[in-house]
Amino acid sequence: MALKFQNPIEIASLVCVLEDAVKKLIIVEKLHKPAVRANSQRGNAFLTRNSTTQILRITRDELLESGSYRCLKAYVQKQSDQQHKNANLNESHSQVLVEIKNAKKSIEDITRSGKQALQEETNTISEIVDDIQGELSCNAARMSLAERWEDAREQQNMFKCQMEEAKIETKVQEAVAAIDSEHRVDAEIENYLHLAIAKLKDEIENWTKRYDEEIAEREAELASLMETRNAALEKLERLNSEFTGRQKEIEDYLATKEDLRRSKEREEYLNKMATKIQAWWRGTMVRRHLGPYKYFSKIARPQKKGKGKKK
Repeated sequence: MALKFQNPIEIASLVCVLEDAVKKLIIVEKLHKPAVRANSQRGNAFLTRNSTTQILRITRDELLESGSYRCLKAYVQKQSDQQHKNANLNESHSQVLVEIKNAKKSIEDITRSGKQALQEETNTISEIVDDIQGELSCNAARMSLAERWEDAREQQNMFKCQMEEAKIETKVQEAVAAIDSEHRVDAEIENYLHLAIAKLKDEIENWTKRYDEEIAEREAELASLMETRNAALEKLERLNSEFTGRQKEIEDYLATKEDLRRSKEREEYLNKMATKIQAWWRGTMVRRHLGPYKYFSKIARPQKKGKGKKK
C-alpha cells in the first residue's frame, strides 16, 4: 500500500471517515472515562500519548496537509511490536512459572531426601557412639592387663640386664688384658720392623751402588757394540753396493751370452734348413733334368738283356 495519496477525492473521503471515527471515539471516551487533553503540537502528541483518538486526529491532519498516513502506519507498527513483546513476555513468564514450580518440587524432594539422610546419619552416629563406648570399655580392660604385663616384663628384663652386665664386665676385663698383650706385641713388632727397615736400607744402598756400576759397564759395552755395529753396517753397505754392481755385470753378461746363444742357434738352424733346401732342389733338378743336369737325359743308358730276345 502506498504511503501517499495523489487523488484529492480519496483524501477527502478518508478524512471524512477519520472525522466520523474521532467523533464516535470521543463519545465513547466521555461515556466511560474522563476526556484527555490533546497536545498543541501534533508531532509530540504521537510520541507522548498513545490514545486512538489522538492518533486518528494526527492522521487526519497529516492527510489534509501532505496526503500521507505515516503516523498511523508507525502507530500500527508500534502496537504490533508491543503485542509481540507482550506475547514474548507472557511466554517467558509461563516458562519462569514452570521452572519455579519444578524448582519448588526439586527443593521439596531434596528436603525430603535430606531429612531421610539426616535420620540415617543420626542412627549411624548413635550406633558409632555405642560402638565407641564398648571399645573404650574393652580398651580400659586391655590397658590394665597390658600395664600388669609390662611391669612383669620390666622386672624380667632388669634381671636379664643384670646378668648381661656381669657377662659384659667379664668380657671387658678380658679385652683389656688382651689389649695390653697386643700393645706389648705391637711394640716388639715395631722394634723388629725398625731393624728390618735399617737392614733393607743398607741392602738398597749396596744394590743401588752395584746397579750404577753395572749400568756403567753395560753402557760401555753398549757403546763398543754400537761402534762395532756401525762398522759392520758400513761394511755391509759397501758389500751390498759391490754386490749390486757385480750382479748387474753378471746379468748383463748372461743377457749377452743368451743373445749370442740364440743367434748361434738361429744361424745353425738357418744353415741346416738351407742345406736341406739345397739338397731338395738339387734332387729336383736331377730328377727333372733342370739346369746343368738337363743333358743327362741324352746319355744312353745301358740296356739290360731281355729274357725272350730272338737269336
